Amino acid sequence: AAVTKADLTVTAAGTRTYGETNNNTKVDYTVTGLKNGDTQAQAVTGLGGTLNYVSADGPVNHNGTSTKSKDIDEKTDAGTYTIGLGSVSGTSTNYNLIANGTTGSTLTINKADLTYTISGENTYGSPEASYSYTNVTGIKSVDQQADVLDSSKLSSVGAGLRTNAGLNGDTHVVRDSDGNAAAAAIGSLTSEAAAFLVKSPNYNAAASFSYTIKPAELTYKVNDNTKTYGDTALTNANTGSFQTAAGT
Repeated sequence: AAVTKADLTVTAAGTRTYGETNNNTKVDYTVTGLKNGDTQAQAVTGLGGTLNYVSADGPVNHNGTSTKSKDIDEKTDAGTYTIGLGSVSGTSTNYNLIANGTTGSTLTINKADLTYTISGENTYGSPEASYSYTNVTGIKSVDQQADVLDSSKLSSVGAGLRTNAGLNGDTHVVRDSDGNAAAAAIGSLTSEAAAFLVKSPNYNAAASFSYTIKPAELTYKVNDNTKTYGDTALTNANTGSFQTAAGT
């Protein structure tokens, strides 16, 4: 009697990072329907396939907002999506290779890594401080910094970090070895604090805080002096005035 091939159903599980194209997807294939104790390696060699990058779960989002499209691309938010396996390839003596339909496979898009620093500064003696994002790395080309980092919360978070670090007005002045006011590298934020300032759902954030107390400007004037020829004393000797910058 003729022995016909058994059917072997192939399922794909793809993974890549947010912001990358689908060409960067790494795919693992698994099979169901093995007979007689066969292993996957014994049953088929060169197993591969073509994934359909269309979400069976409905329209996909970009930064939390619907794109109104089911097509998955580099802008699609991080998460796991149900997709199809369009075709399969490979060599098998005893099995027919069958793709597991339009909803049998998955694509997992992992969050991208983001690092940034909250940098603050004020002039010595002045309570007024300004804050900005610096050393920002990891933002993907599909996004702008404004899409990812929340500027509306920056000042309040920076002020809280400054208070916790003891940098209040002129009560805590960080100086370098020459006695000049210098940058204070305060250290890393917790993962929760780093994530608080990230608007996009597509990034794992690591952050640090630095603060600079700038030297205040100091100006002074030495009063004009006169003396009479032959005298040794100056009319306005040892007099003068100092003027400092506002807030010092």
